[in-house]
Amino acid sequence: MAHASLYYLILLFLLTSNASGNDCIVSNPSSVESKIECFHFDIYTDLMRVTCSNKPNYNLLQHTPKLEHFTFKELVYQNCSLPIGNQSLVELLSAFLDRTQLSYTSKMSLIDNTKHSKNITLDPQLFAGLQKLHTLIIQNLADISFDNPLLFRHLPKLKKLHFYGRNRVSGKFVYQLKQLSHLYIQNSDMEILPKELISNLPKLKTLYLDKNKLKHVSQFTTLPNLTYLNISSNQLVKLQQNVFSRLPNLKILDLSSNKLTRLATDLKMENKLLEVFKADDQKCSELVLETQLFACLRFLKEVSLSNCKIIALPEGLFEGCLKLSKVDLSHNKLQSLPEDLFRDLENLQELYLQNNVLTNPLPDTLLRDAINLSILHLGQNNLKSLNNHLLESKEKLKELHLDNNQMYMIDLDAFKSQAKSLIRLNLSHNRLTLHENSKTGFYSNRKINSTSWALFSHLIKIQYLDLSQNLIVNISDHFKKYWRNLKFLNLSHNFITHVSYTDFPFLSSKINLVNLESNKITHPDFDPSRIEPLHRLPNEILLADNPLNCDCNASVLVTYLQVHLNASKSTPLKGLQCAQPPALSGRLPQTLRAEDLLCEIDATVDFCPIECKCYKRPVDQAAIINCTAVNLTLVPVIKSPSIINCIFIELHLEQNKLNALSNGSEGWNTVRRLYISNNSFTTLLGDRLPKQLELLDVSGNQLTEVDTALLLKLNHTALRNISLSANPWDCHCENPLLAFAVDNAARITDFSTLQCSD
Repeated sequence: MAHASLYYLILLFLLTSNASGNDCIVSNPSSVESKIECFHFDIYTDLMRVTCSNKPNYNLLQHTPKLEHFTFKELVYQNCSLPIGNQSLVELLSAFLDRTQLSYTSKMSLIDNTKHSKNITLDPQLFAGLQKLHTLIIQNLADISFDNPLLFRHLPKLKKLHFYGRNRVSGKFVYQLKQLSHLYIQNSDMEILPKELISNLPKLKTLYLDKNKLKHVSQFTTLPNLTYLNISSNQLVKLQQNVFSRLPNLKILDLSSNKLTRLATDLKMENKLLEVFKADDQKCSELVLETQLFACLRFLKEVSLSNCKIIALPEGLFEGCLKLSKVDLSHNKLQSLPEDLFRDLENLQELYLQNNVLTNPLPDTLLRDAINLSILHLGQNNLKSLNNHLLESKEKLKELHLDNNQMYMIDLDAFKSQAKSLIRLNLSHNRLTLHENSKTGFYSNRKINSTSWALFSHLIKIQYLDLSQNLIVNISDHFKKYWRNLKFLNLSHNFITHVSYTDFPFLSSKINLVNLESNKITHPDFDPSRIEPLHRLPNEILLADNPLNCDCNASVLVTYLQVHLNASKSTPLKGLQCAQPPALSGRLPQTLRAEDLLCEIDATVDFCPIECKCYKRPVDQAAIINCTAVNLTLVPVIKSPSIINCIFIELHLEQNKLNALSNGSEGWNTVRRLYISNNSFTTLLGDRLPKQLELLDVSGNQLTEVDTALLLKLNHTALRNISLSANPWDCHCENPLLAFAVDNAARITDFSTLQCSD
C-alpha cells in the first residue's frame, strides 16, 4: 500500500468489539484483505499517528506486509495501550513496522494511553530503541506514576520533555536527562513543586510550570543555564526570600495570573541578568511592591505589572535600570506617581499607564530623563489638564494616548517637542472644546493656556488624530494647513454643526478617512463646482447619525453626490440619511429629486397667508403656498413671489370649502400651478383663472359644464396639465366639454377616469 511518494501515514485502528470484549472481528483470519478491513490508512507527510478506538490486538497484523518503504520523524500514539512487562514500544509496533523505522523518530507524543493500560508500571525498557528521540510529549497519563529515576535511561539525546494535563510527576525521574534543555509541566493538578524534581539539570534553559495549581514554590536548586522560567496561572500567594537566587542566568521570569500580594525587595537579588519580568493579572485585593524591587538590574528591559490593583509605587523602584525600555503599569489603581520614578531611564521607549485613577497634576519632571520615549499611554484616568512641561524634550514620541480622561485644558505648547515625531494622537472621550482663539485660564494655581486648535500647529507629521467624544463645535479655519500628512481624522460624537469642502485638505490625496458621525451637522457643504478633481476628496467621510436637513439648502450636497456617483460609481460620503423634513426622513440624499428639496419660509417674512404654510423650491424658483384642508371659504390674499426672490407660485387649495376664485391679489397672476380639487365649485369662470397658468386641478368638485371663457382658457397653449375627474359632468351633445376632452386627451392627466354623471 505504501510507495516512494507517500510521506505521511496515519494508521488509525478502527476496532470494533463484541459483547465479550474481543478486540477485532475478522471473518477470514488467513486473508490479508479481511485483516486490512479493520484498519484505515491515509497518506500525508512525515508524521505517523496511531489512534485506537478500542484495545488493539497487534497479532492481527503479524502477517501483514511491513510498512517499510518510508521513514517518519514524528510518532503520535493516542488512546492505545502501553507495552506490558519488559516490552518496549518499538517491539509492540513491530507487528506492522520495521524496527529501524522507529529508530529515526525524533519526536513522540503519548496521549491518553491509560484507558487500555490498567495497573501499568513504567519501565525504562518502554523507550528502548528510540535513541534519536529529542522531544517527548506526555499528555493525560494520570493513572501511571512517573517516579522511576531510570525511566529515561534509553533517551540520552532527549532535549524537550513536555508533561501536559493530568500526570503524576514526582521524584528524580528526570535525573538521567543530562541534555534536557526544555521542560514543560503544564495544566496539571500539582499543588506543590517537589524540590528534587527540578534538579541536576545542568543544560536546562526553559522551564514552564504554568497552568497548574501550585500554592508554594521552594527555593529552586541550582540551574546554571536556566534563562526562561514561567510560573504563571497558578495559586501562589507569596514567594519566599531568595526563591530565584540560584538561577544566575535567568533572563525572563513570568509570574502572571497568581494571587501574589507582595513582591519583596530581596526577591531577585542574585538575578543580575534578568531582562523581562512579568507579573500581570494578580487575583488579589492589592499587590504591594517594595522599594528598590528592580534596583540595579542593569540588563532589565521590560517590566509588566498590569491589572494587579497596585495603589502606590515606591521611590527608587527602577533605580539603576539603565536599559529598561518597556514598563506596563496599566489597569491598576494608581492615583499618583513619584516624581523620580523614571529617573535616569534614558532607554525607556514604551510606557503604559492607562486604566488607572491618575489625577492632576502629574509631576513636571516625571518623564524628564525618558528622552527616547516612543509610546505613552495615559488613557482611562482622571487627568484634567496637560501643561507644557510633561512632554518637554520628548522629541521621539510617536504615539500619545490621552483618551478617556476629563481633559479640558491643554497648553498651546504641550506638543511642541513632538513637532517632527508624533504620528498618532488620541484625545477622544474628553471635554475639549478647541476654541478658535487661545485664552488664558487657571488650573491648580498654575497659569495654563486653554485648549485651542492651534495646539496642533506644530504636529507636521501627524497621521492619526482622534478627537471623538468631545465638546467640539466647529472646525477651525487656520487648522487646515496642519493636515498635510493626516490619514485618519475622527471627529465623531461632537457638537459640530457645519462642515464644508474647505475644511479638508483636498489638494492632498493622503487622507483616507474623516469620521464626522453623530454630530449636529444639518447642511454639509460640498459643491462639485469647487472641487477639482473629485478624486482628491478623502477616501471616506463618515456622516451617519447627523440630523441632515434635506431642505432646499441641501441642493448643493445632492448635486455633488449625484455628480460623484455618475463619475466614479461610489461616494466618499458614507452613511448620510435625511432626518428632516419628516416626509424625507430615512431617504438617501443622492436618491432625491431636485423637486423634493424645499425650504419653509420664515413666518416673520410678510408673504405667507396666515392660514397656510409656504416653501421655496430653488430648482425652478417657485414659491409654494400650501393651504390644503384648512376650512377656507375664500381664497386668501396672494402676494408677489418676488418678496422671497421667487418668480412664480404653486398654490394648493385642495380639500377646502371654496366655491369661487378671486383674482384681485397682486400675486394672483404669477400662479402657474393651481390645485383646487375637492372643494365646492359648481361653476368655474375662465376670467378668474391666473393668466400664466400651466397646471390646473379641479377634480372632485361639482362641475357639470364649462362656459365659453373657461373653454378658451383650457385651450390656452401654456396650460398643459389639466385634471377634471370626479365631477358630475353633464354629457348632453351641446356640452363643449365632450369635444374638448376628445381633442385634448394628451393634456388631461386623468382622461382615463373621466365619467359622465348619468
